[in-house]
Amino acid sequence: MTNSSLNAANFGNILKTVVESFNPGHLAHAIRRKVPENKLVEHIRNELLLQPNTKVAKHFSHQYGYFGKITFLYQPGVDLFALYDGYLHGIEVKLPTLKNNFVFYKGVDEALAQSTYGLDFSWIIHFYPIGYANLYSYCKWMEYTIKNSRCPSIGYIAATTKTCQFCVCPKKPFSKALKVDEDLKNAVSHIRNDLNRRLRQ
Repeated sequence: MTNSSLNAANFGNILKTVVESFNPGHLAHAIRRKVPENKLVEHIRNELLLQPNTKVAKHFSHQYGYFGKITFLYQPGVDLFALYDGYLHGIEVKLPTLKNNFVFYKGVDEALAQSTYGLDFSWIIHFYPIGYANLYSYCKWMEYTIKNSRCPSIGYIAATTKTCQFCVCPKKPFSKALKVDEDLKNAVSHIRNDLNRRLRQ
């Protein structure tokens, strides 16, 4: 196992433990909010801040304009950034309610687009209420979609207040996945350096 894949597995286990600590009381409070997942984002952030070798920032987006020949287009919002043992992780949180329409692939587009920030890994967390219709199928199709995308940099955790599954573990950082145009590489490197600086402050 490489250092990067070991880092992903270790961080995934920490993230799973943190998500498992989101109890029915937390969930009841979250569902009363206008944006339910914000409560889960706050909970995950607070719990991650207690972990050694971890720095965290939340709700980050649209910070950049131009770099060299590259114009930064509308950038994805990221619920949480974490710097864990030298590797950057993005976390996208989705908390469907029994009332809303929820597509099983929610968060995949954002997870892929997070690579433009120079992250090493991106995580999607779906936290379902107990009794959510077809919960098992939602998780299975999400797992299938990520694995079939052949993107080795995205992880997926599916949870309720009773269970938490580490469904997909990332294996390779975005930066190692493919060769890119030099201008894009420089622009992404610029953002990554800035994020590292922000998280280390």
